[in-house]
Amino acid sequence: MILEARGIRKSFFAYKKRFSVVKDVDIYVEDGENVSIVGESGAGKTTLVHCLSFLEEYDGGQIYFKDKLIDKNSIHVLRNRMQIVFQNFSASLDPRMSIKKIIAEPLRIKGLSHSYIEEKIEQVIEIVHLPGHVLMRKKSSLSGGEMQRVAIARALISSPELVIFDEATSALDTSTQAIALNLLIDLKMKFPLSYLFITHDLTLAKFITDRIYVMYRGRIIEEAPTEELFKHPLHPYTMLLKEGIFGQMTQIREGNSKNGCEFYPFCRWATKECQEHLSPVKEVNTKHFVRCFLYN
Repeated sequence: MILEARGIRKSFFAYKKRFSVVKDVDIYVEDGENVSIVGESGAGKTTLVHCLSFLEEYDGGQIYFKDKLIDKNSIHVLRNRMQIVFQNFSASLDPRMSIKKIIAEPLRIKGLSHSYIEEKIEQVIEIVHLPGHVLMRKKSSLSGGEMQRVAIARALISSPELVIFDEATSALDTSTQAIALNLLIDLKMKFPLSYLFITHDLTLAKFITDRIYVMYRGRIIEEAPTEELFKHPLHPYTMLLKEGIFGQMTQIREGNSKNGCEFYPFCRWATKECQEHLSPVKEVNTKHFVRCFLYN
């Protein structure tokens, strides 16, 4: 297992109140596996990624990388072995630097030799299908697809074992997005990589990943192999997400669910128990888990 998170919690203070954004999340990624975390905007996906990569401190839980417990005193273990391609990949590229310097930055920080860095740059731009003439240009002269390939090249140049893509294709048009996804699949055939793919698009997750976590308001509510999830979605939210209609819904049930299911106000099958208590996680089918009283 390359990455495992147990009971991750994260909250923020706003308007003199504490808001829980990530709620006791358990996830894992096996060596060589593609995993997606799917949920609408505001589900807590990016905050979870920031916790997993120690860009933000989390309130509780444990994170393991290659079965080694990682904390703020051992973050160095993650350097180079885990990389992130951010949602706003354009903003992550320094406009003052040449593309060559941007891609080489992870190796320059390590103080590696000039000849080694030059060799790795040549290798990585070929892998992501970037022409050599872009290296001396600035990001302002590149298209969105080219900038994304620069961000991927920078992530790959240090030979990571796990790459996290945080909505990394959402800013691209449909045709460029398809090219990017095919590139990621091609990379998996060439390198021993694992992917953690963060997206709001369940169909996109189906295209690229082996297993899916569905996240709603900070909590993982369903987990299954991709094919199984699409054939037999179990949680009422997943069913709506699959049909692409949840964003069109309005609240259909009064009351809050402070101690119960966050989806309670929108669920046609909700009961008083759903409002007052949180369902335990149950394995309904092989490796198919759901947090819902419908299956208890």
